Amino acid sequence: NLDNQEKYPGPTAYNYEGHSGSVFISSACWDIRKAIGQKEADPLIFAALNIMAAYARPYTFCTPGTGNFYDSLIMVSNGRFDREINSAFAAHAMLIASDTPDGHPAYGGLDLKTSKETYGDSDKITFSLQNFAHDPVNLKGSYFKIENEYRNSWKEFYSSDKNFLTIQTLSSQAKKNWEWDRWDNERQNKAVSGNYRIKFFAPQASDEPIKVEFKIILSVNPDMPDGHPAGGGLTLSATQAEFGPGEPAVFTLGNWTGKEADLAECYYIIEKRTQERWQEFFTSKKGFIKEPELASGQTKKWQWGHWDNEHQVLGSAGKYRIRFKAPRVTNEMLQAEFQLK
Repeated sequence: NLDNQEKYPGPTAYNYEGHSGSVFISSACWDIRKAIGQKEADPLIFAALNIMAAYARPYTFCTPGTGNFYDSLIMVSNGRFDREINSAFAAHAMLIASDTPDGHPAYGGLDLKTSKETYGDSDKITFSLQNFAHDPVNLKGSYFKIENEYRNSWKEFYSSDKNFLTIQTLSSQAKKNWEWDRWDNERQNKAVSGNYRIKFFAPQASDEPIKVEFKIILSVNPDMPDGHPAGGGLTLSATQAEFGPGEPAVFTLGNWTGKEADLAECYYIIEKRTQERWQEFFTSKKGFIKEPELASGQTKKWQWGHWDNEHQVLGSAGKYRIRFKAPRVTNEMLQAEFQLK
């Protein structure tokens, strides 16, 4: 029965009789066949065997780079089925201490996976780290980063603390799972629809991080946690409830549209509450933001120094609100209230 969970026991325990390794190799091939189908798998496997026959050399199970069956499969795959090959060999403990071409390295014996390739609104983003080495792996100082794709490059969105796993070692074949709640480090921006990847660092195991990509696709873009409603996918908030004398009022604009927001021609109005009504106190110039492109999931901040437009009257203590308009994104006026002491 080739559909099994047999695992290569390692070079010390392995019986080197010529046929005893067939159960591991054949089972991995069967897993590949199940993953990509007979039509693709059979030519792939036979081509790899032909390469080995043509360039015979001492055989090894789990030392990639020595011309073994795994290397021959990767050569024939040429990037098409690398992930499936790596998964099959790792499942039978035959992929040890090797960076694999698809970005799912089993480096230092480690392999990292996401629970899904695409996450929706309520899905928990879960990662699973497994040790396929025959010895425990040292995880001291390990940490991870989340990056999102923007204009064909990766930008850091979140970075965990070092030793976030709270364990120092991971035993052979053991797994360690954890979740990411989609917030950035400042807990101001929550991940929106787009392409993301996790980079996991275990400096005691390897100099290179494990990288795994995944997607987030939301049916509704989230509002900021402070209750300010999203206008056309944008959010506006004051960074503090109150600002003291001589302390500029700072505002944050967030983009949750799932695409780049064009802030050209945007402007804002500061109004003061007087006698049960709002009275205009300051109006910015249109296009006051110098770099108007705001990527999805990113924020911009600016400040107001309490002065009116003529720079003659300084705002006194009281209740204020900011109203913001980005005409190329939405017809709505976003607003947020704050106090001056």
